[in-house]
Amino acid sequence: MFKKILSYSIITVILFSALPVSVFGDGLTGDQVDVFNSNVYYFDTEIGVACQAQAASSSTTPAQVGGDNQKTTYDFFVANGYSPAQAAGATGNFMVEATRAIDPNSLNSIGAYGIAQWYQSRRTSMVAWVTAEGKASNSISGQLDYVLHELNTGYVGFSSAYKKISDPKAAAQSWMDVYENPGDGSGPTRQKNAQEIFDKFSTTVVVPGQTATPGSSSGCTAASSSGSPDCATATGSAKILCEAKKYNGIFYTFGGGHQGYDNFRKVCPIASIPAAAAASSLATPGPCSTDCSSLVSMAVDEAFNKKFSWVVSGIINDTADWQAVSVGATQPGDVVTLGDHHVEIVDHVDTKTGAMFTFGSHSTGTRTGGMSSTVSYWEAAYHYKGSTN
Repeated sequence: MFKKILSYSIITVILFSALPVSVFGDGLTGDQVDVFNSNVYYFDTEIGVACQAQAASSSTTPAQVGGDNQKTTYDFFVANGYSPAQAAGATGNFMVEATRAIDPNSLNSIGAYGIAQWYQSRRTSMVAWVTAEGKASNSISGQLDYVLHELNTGYVGFSSAYKKISDPKAAAQSWMDVYENPGDGSGPTRQKNAQEIFDKFSTTVVVPGQTATPGSSSGCTAASSSGSPDCATATGSAKILCEAKKYNGIFYTFGGGHQGYDNFRKVCPIASIPAAAAASSLATPGPCSTDCSSLVSMAVDEAFNKKFSWVVSGIINDTADWQAVSVGATQPGDVVTLGDHHVEIVDHVDTKTGAMFTFGSHSTGTRTGGMSSTVSYWEAAYHYKGSTN
């Protein structure tokens, strides 16, 4: 549907109440959830460290991704800094605007055109801008670039508020109300589409700043893996990281793993972890599921035979076992924290870009795996004294 031409700025104010911090120290506050949704980008560790060198930051040029148009659209938004829920919200809208196939040549009876059904002066502006960028105005790539251009110029206030939304249906409704503004009752369909896209694609994540070849589902090109330690020969604190990586792919469980090492091993023998990871799902995480601090505890025990279950505040206050270090000077296997609410294990730091790659059990709804952020994102870092390095 065509949209009203907005000549004024839209400012959306969203109030968030902080989430309670759990007894286990793993509940993120509302502000931290916002950061996780907007500024930290998960990458699929099944793709491997080939993704890591490019994961440092969003490119100044809109990232291009390939595949069918639904996945292309979803991947485009994730690659340009939007969370999976936000990417799904936008994609679900375009499935109404330009058919479920998100056809960039879609044209309605009054002349609204393209994936967002730009109308009159907005259509003219889109064609001119995309053409000036050297792309075809009827291409999915060119039109997605223009959507991002609009978000970064005429819809800055909306974009900022939109990046705080964590539910795909809520994202779809917000996108419809402000960016599309169709003036009809298609909200439920857009929300249904968004949930469908989120359920279908959210477990495969494109790292920001990457360029994928057309048709690729990974959104990842070859890159150097020199920063990540080789677990076959790992020594010292890097062994903590390597033990944690055995849990790759297992869904997070709030409080999981805090029943003590011996009790945990009764339900999750080490030999069972690969099968547990393969069977883990959002609905049934499985017996080997952990939260952020229990993953660290299990990894430390496997690496150095330290049978102790830390919470995040315990790591911070346990000066006998953990030494505070500079976040920028961390080594593989050190841990980084956000207040006393969240902890991850350092994989490596790219000193050229300031990117930090970590491994951890992130939060509800995510799989244990790798994550990229920046050194400045983390508040503190600690080195396990029981390692030899």
